[in-house]
Amino acid sequence: MSSSNWKAGWQTVIQGTAITSTTCAFITGVYGILNRFPNYAELSAAAAINSGATAATFFSLREYVISPVLVRTIPGVQYARRRRDAGISKLPTDGDMSENVSWTEMRSSKLLDTGISGAITGGFLRGITAGRYAVVSGGITAGIASILVQLGYNELRVTRLKYVSQQSSRPADPGPTQNRWADRRATVMSWFGLSKYSDEEFLESMKAQRLQYLARIGELERQLERERAEQKLDSSASSKT
Repeated sequence: MSSSNWKAGWQTVIQGTAITSTTCAFITGVYGILNRFPNYAELSAAAAINSGATAATFFSLREYVISPVLVRTIPGVQYARRRRDAGISKLPTDGDMSENVSWTEMRSSKLLDTGISGAITGGFLRGITAGRYAVVSGGITAGIASILVQLGYNELRVTRLKYVSQQSSRPADPGPTQNRWADRRATVMSWFGLSKYSDEEFLESMKAQRLQYLARIGELERQLERERAEQKLDSSASSKT
């Protein structure tokens, strides 16, 4: 295994273990709180440790044992592509392949790897905890569950890629959208007695307001002069008396 593949596998082990451990701890904690278990924190911590150990075993087995063996020995487009990406020599059955990965290939990605790894991990752990007679049933159950989880992950990945491809292929036409938003903004502004002005209309409105203010200032100045004149008359009349 090359250094890049080793690094990618190590990252998968860490991420898978962390996600599994956190998810199981969260679910267990919520379940304990809802059922009012006094020791829900201890249960959550135990679930995190147990699930983390199981996940670390599963992902390490898949990334460093099962997948390398399958990539080097199993025919088929999926493994031929993985051989090419990993720089491994082709099998005699490998032919030409398309550069584009099909949706079917994405949906079936690592299903066999995951199923075998889950069966071995589940059988091993079940055998330790319940005895050797539970190895087969534990392996079958864990293998099927692992395949279903991997299938769900692959389907989510396909759905996400389809959505991204649809968004990227949609023609960009921001004009109508901007116009619709502008119309909606103008409608909302009209509810509050506001309206949209062009630059010329705004300038004319400001000029009209300026003239109104100047006229009002003139009226106030004339009124102030009349009041001062009246005060002078009153003061002169009072001085004569």
